[in-house]
Amino acid sequence: MASIQQILNVNPMKISKSTSLLASMAVIVALLCVSSCASSHSGQNTYTSQASCATEPTYEADIKPIMSTQCVKCHNANKRTDGVSLDTFEGTKECFAKGEGLCTVYHDCSPMPKRAPKLSTTQLETLSCWVKSGCK
Repeated sequence: MASIQQILNVNPMKISKSTSLLASMAVIVALLCVSSCASSHSGQNTYTSQASCATEPTYEADIKPIMSTQCVKCHNANKRTDGVSLDTFEGTKECFAKGEGLCTVYHDCSPMPKRAPKLSTTQLETLSCWVKSGCK
């Protein structure tokens, strides 16, 4: 039976070098992706600097209604999808203060809500202003 090298009429050293090159390129691409996501998480400035905040949103009046209608179906104390619970002030603040919340609702990371329309511009602006003001 013929080997793959004989069938393809390729030198085994070229296959090895090509595989090594492809693996190296895959590692570089993965590192660039991780770096990009890390920079968007570390500096929420991308989202908060764009927000024009006339008022300072509060959790009870402004954030809780968004979470209730858009997020808690999947992210609650009983069904902590991806380990996230957004049905309390503490859970919501933890998620958004770390940077994951904004990155997600702006659809730059893991887009949420899944199988639902993206949050409105007004909702995104409200969440950005809440984070900008310190998640109070």
